[in-house]
Amino acid sequence: MTAFLTPELSDFRCDLDAGMTQLSALRLWEHGVLGQVNVTGSPISPRFWESQVLRHIDVVQCVDGIETIICTLQDFCDSDASATTAEGKLEIVLPNPCKLLSGGRWKTHPRVVALRRTVERYLYHLSHRVAGRGIYPTFWPVPYDAKYEVSTLGIPGLYSKLIRFLTEKGVGRHKVPVWLEMLSSGQRQGFRQEELIRSRLEIWLKRQEVDQPDRRFSVAELIKNASWSDIRLSVIPVLQYSATPITLQPQANGQDSSRKIVPVRDKTKPQIGQRRFIHEYDPVLGYRVEGIEHQTLWGAEVHWQAVTHSGQPIRNQYGKHLLSKSEVAHDLAVHHAQRMLPKMEQREVWRKYTLAGGENYREWLVTLPWHPITHEENHFDVRNVLIHIRCDERCDAQGNKLLFLHEVQSDWAQKWAQAQREQESDPSVTNTIPQPPFCKEWPLLAVKLMLLHAVAWNFQGMAWMRGDMQEERFGDGYSWFKTLYDEIIPKSVRQAVSCHGGCVTQLIVHDGSHVQSVMGVLLDQNIKSSLVRSGLPAWG
Repeated sequence: MTAFLTPELSDFRCDLDAGMTQLSALRLWEHGVLGQVNVTGSPISPRFWESQVLRHIDVVQCVDGIETIICTLQDFCDSDASATTAEGKLEIVLPNPCKLLSGGRWKTHPRVVALRRTVERYLYHLSHRVAGRGIYPTFWPVPYDAKYEVSTLGIPGLYSKLIRFLTEKGVGRHKVPVWLEMLSSGQRQGFRQEELIRSRLEIWLKRQEVDQPDRRFSVAELIKNASWSDIRLSVIPVLQYSATPITLQPQANGQDSSRKIVPVRDKTKPQIGQRRFIHEYDPVLGYRVEGIEHQTLWGAEVHWQAVTHSGQPIRNQYGKHLLSKSEVAHDLAVHHAQRMLPKMEQREVWRKYTLAGGENYREWLVTLPWHPITHEENHFDVRNVLIHIRCDERCDAQGNKLLFLHEVQSDWAQKWAQAQREQESDPSVTNTIPQPPFCKEWPLLAVKLMLLHAVAWNFQGMAWMRGDMQEERFGDGYSWFKTLYDEIIPKSVRQAVSCHGGCVTQLIVHDGSHVQSVMGVLLDQNIKSSLVRSGLPAWG
């Protein structure tokens, strides 16, 4: 069985029509490798059909360097978007200027066939993978505690002010103009305009006004048709493939008495006087390096081979399994484990930019996996990274366990804002960066997520670096850090916790050799209970 859990990202793309139209299965890769999302909304089964394969492939339109997910290939096949031309040829047309190959030839296009086979093999190995490899922490306790309210954005404890506003309106039925006026007044009372725009509720209401001008709509109908599905959030750790997926331990006596070893499945009959012994053994997955000693005219000679847990010898690219050096057999076993049972581990590239001390260093990505627009960063292989957060655990002078934030940033929002300023100063410049959701209040969203994270994992407070500490770390060119860490983040924290009884204060932490004064908020049991009971709004 050929392994297919570590493919190249290019294997999950298929360009058609000179790059204007693409088929992409990157969301499946994000789910399978990163554990980010389940794009189908249901578990991947070891038994899958053609329709399930097509559901994991997106049809993507690329215009001016901006990729937009149009629909899944299954939705495309089920749609009525195809028409017969005057010449009798079938031309498949998407509900936008994007087109696929005419005559249904896309089904047999070599690139499409290769992509489908890639997805099929990937689904097969993903569904049959039984070893628990690369167990890494989750941002939320799993399963979610029933006491948390799971909003339409998919985050426990993060609710929609718009939905609560509509719920408070009771069971009355009103015509569209009345509802539009209520929504307009609701913005003045609290919920953000962006929340209303992202819900697409006004668009739905205006469409109903045209189709059914005299009909009265209930609150339940409005809530049902308010959708934030394309901006559902996912919070995942920053991961990488481990260079050491197995740990081959030397065996002093040539054997491991702690478990039964499966004999090697080798059809070659052993020679007289031949001796086999275990040189190295991995106690988790059962890989081993064996030595085979036999007698020659010149004395004893030893060959080496790498063997799987099932006793199957591992062959190199030349089809050979008997090797002259144990180091070569060792590397062959490691390479085989990397392909068959890859292990994920946390990537800690930026760990050097932290205070000394602290435990359980983590890097988190807040992503938008369902967002139709694709934005890619140089730092990560994941699409649509909205926020990058680095943190660890440490105690303050009173022994309170703190969630300590080393860095909170949004490259996407900052690049968009910079391009927007350049466009305003020079109208001839075009801003090619798509505008992200929460572009103006991403620091507030980051603070809310980390507060909910701290409550879920029973931290006693949350603190963050000062702006001058960030400048000292990264250099004088980052003067805007003072604005972010000394003004925006404290203001965001006050906004999030003030109604729950919390307040921003000075805290003392130890960085290994010095005592540092930082800003933070203590979370006693009353504040945590209030946050769990009331939640935090996604906007505002």
